Amino acid sequence: MNQKKFLSDFLSGCRKAAAIRAEAEVTASIHSAAELRVFLCSHEENLRTAVTPDQAALFRREVKKYTFALAAKEAWEKRPSFKKMVPFPPHHAGDNTGTMKNLFDIFSEEVDITESVSVEEIKGIYPTWKKDFLELIEKTSEPSERELQVSFARLLSFLGVKETDIRQFVELREVEADIMLKEDGNEDVGFVEIKKNKKFKKPRPGKQKKQAEKQKYGGKKAKRKEKRPLVAAMYQAALYALYKAICRGKTGKQIIKIAAMSLPRMMSRLGSIEIDLDANGMLVGKGKLNIGILQIWKSGHKDQKTPAEYSSTEKAVFKMLVERGNSEEEARAGVEAFRAENLSDEEKTMDEYIKDNKDAVWTDENVAAYEFINYTRKCFVRRNP
Repeated sequence: MNQKKFLSDFLSGCRKAAAIRAEAEVTASIHSAAELRVFLCSHEENLRTAVTPDQAALFRREVKKYTFALAAKEAWEKRPSFKKMVPFPPHHAGDNTGTMKNLFDIFSEEVDITESVSVEEIKGIYPTWKKDFLELIEKTSEPSERELQVSFARLLSFLGVKETDIRQFVELREVEADIMLKEDGNEDVGFVEIKKNKKFKKPRPGKQKKQAEKQKYGGKKAKRKEKRPLVAAMYQAALYALYKAICRGKTGKQIIKIAAMSLPRMMSRLGSIEIDLDANGMLVGKGKLNIGILQIWKSGHKDQKTPAEYSSTEKAVFKMLVERGNSEEEARAGVEAFRAENLSDEEKTMDEYIKDNKDAVWTDENVAAYEFINYTRKCFVRRNP
């Protein structure tokens, strides 16, 4: 929220200021609270020493104007710097794309991955985690977002990372972040936002277009919502990172890593924000927000061969095929055919989305896990001089 809108909203709520609202708003916008106090004292003194009724009326109006201007300016100056820039909670970032574009230059690029864990190591731990994850999905018909988050955090901590380095449900004064990764003994952090998505949902630009047309011709005002997969989650993580940077009181240029993960439909984005904060915790110019490339995690056939890893429906199909006299190998092939048939519509939708969007790719789940873990393990905030 910029200062002009804040002052306007503040003074609009003061009925007694109606007659001089516009003047008070302009006065508050061009002077600091300290300057307004001096002016107010001066006009109060003039009012006390006024000789004629006309002078008294003039100075009374000035006192009233500066009184309201001072109240509005003090409220603005007391407002935390984060709230001056972001007048809504981070989880509403996707509903406020205009504000996000005012704060950041937003783009989508692949990130650099520095290897600290090899692909072979990932292949050694990922199937174990996924087996436990599938059991959670099977036993809990509708796991909550928090349950999915706890499960995914285990994957991030499998490779000897201390639990204290991976904090969940992190309270950052007035907001709560999903996962904050922190190097042991180091104040540098990165943020991971978890979102629950059972199925891939393709954005519907036609609906947004119709809403815009309604707005154009005097209909209901269209809301500018971010519908691209996990982009709103990256906006949310970006605001958590900005909030944390402000709270730490660090000034100058900073780059903070962020990521978003969708579960149980596994998709991810890896990105970062680059910001420059002044001594008051305000952005110097626009920041930069890389929302990353959408990676849709694709399962390989090799870790679908064990019936124990099947879903309850797939197990029922496997059992039925065996009971009909099929060999175990034939039953597995039947389950694969069943899976392909039932996922074909969703996969077709995802293929169409990838063809239409340069910032989306299919990624083997082992490779996706490798990139996610390595990127978030190196979650340092780099500060440029």
